[in-house]
Amino acid sequence: MPSLSNSFLFNTFLLLSTDSLSGILRTFVLNPSGNLYYNWLFVISVPVFYNLCLLICRACFDELQIKYITTWLICDYLSDAIYLLDIWVRFHTGFLEQGLIVCDLQRLKENYVKTLYFKLDVVSVLPTDLGYLKVRFLYFLCFFFAEAQENTSSPVTYLIGLCSIDIC
Repeated sequence: MPSLSNSFLFNTFLLLSTDSLSGILRTFVLNPSGNLYYNWLFVISVPVFYNLCLLICRACFDELQIKYITTWLICDYLSDAIYLLDIWVRFHTGFLEQGLIVCDLQRLKENYVKTLYFKLDVVSVLPTDLGYLKVRFLYFLCFFFAEAQENTSSPVTYLIGLCSIDIC
């Protein structure tokens, strides 16, 4: 591994003793005031803005959603992969304690798990496609009940039966 100057190590990231790529990944600690951290924040902002802007467009314009479904799925799963990578990066991001950066990976993990950011990161990678299937099922169920009400010979009795099911 080529030698790096101390200023480069301090400004971008800290490496504890390592000889191989797997060792680097296990002992990597990101300096939160370094350039690499700010570059990572830019990378993570791309899927956030994608989800913020384009999901609304996709929800409003069905033809846009249907015509480019493969593109949207690729972008969605790529965003999820970046979010998962962000969780790994956050587990390896140092923090200041009494003016010194903490580099102990166990303490970094414990600190991150206790934060609200961890909970939000976990929620952000939950598969929303499954929620979409549940919503579609509920939509189908409501559609079925509406059609059943229209086609029954006694719609009032049908509605009373539905209400009694809701009460139970």
